[in-house]
Amino acid sequence: MGDWEGDLIVGRMSRSAIGTLVDRRTGFLRLVHLPDGHGAEQLRVAMPPVLAAVPALARQTLTWDQGSEMARHDQLSEFFAEGIFFAHPGSPDGAQVNLPRAAH
Repeated sequence: MGDWEGDLIVGRMSRSAIGTLVDRRTGFLRLVHLPDGHGAEQLRVAMPPVLAAVPALARQTLTWDQGSEMARHDQLSEFFAEGIFFAHPGSPDGAQVNLPRAAH
């Protein structure tokens, strides 16, 4: 446990959204409630309480797609011991990842 895959599920006409965090080994799922929108700032505010509820040893990496909702990933990197990674475009399963992006 500890290598997570994250994604954003957006509802009809972008009126609702929820973030998902799934541990790649166990399938353990954490949902990130996004009642105020699904932009980078909303995700940055909503993720820390969810991540803090997961033991630090179970938070090694996070792999996300190239979505703009992670534009503030640098402010979430403290929650992952080995960093946040981004899937190569066209590889939705996250099997191949880029090196961690440098903080903006």
